[in-house]
Amino acid sequence: LKDLGMPTDIVNCWLYLWGLTTLLAFQVFAHGGIFSLWKELLCGEAWLKLAHDGYMIASILMMSVFGVVTAYFLREFSSITKEMCGAVVIVLTALIEWMFRFSDASLQGVLAVVASAIATLLFATHPLQAKASEDRLPDARPEAQREVELEEVN
Repeated sequence: LKDLGMPTDIVNCWLYLWGLTTLLAFQVFAHGGIFSLWKELLCGEAWLKLAHDGYMIASILMMSVFGVVTAYFLREFSSITKEMCGAVVIVLTALIEWMFRFSDASLQGVLAVVASAIATLLFATHPLQAKASEDRLPDARPEAQREVELEEVN
């Protein structure tokens, strides 16, 4: 997406349109034809059922925000940065769930959170920049050649 000459908002609209089309196609094929769209999605009863389900509304809103933010991350940041943001999301989601929902923390869940937290802290030390500066070798050219090149630049 970085080299694509299309505004991110248009890319978002296009991706969401394809996602919606795919979901509607699965709804039609999995639940009994075109009538299932009316019964499960478009009729007033379906919207009333949705209005009374706060968790579903919150989920829809959060996934929409997550999709838009992800699209901007795809355009602006490197793959490593996007993965590190994902690690932060894993840690925060687990902590919020453990604190507010009082859910049990399984061994696998704790290990995943610890691994994500360690990866995030390790990346915060800027290991890629340090490695790049270590890889630079001193200029081994003769002094006279460096002076000639400097004069050509000036």
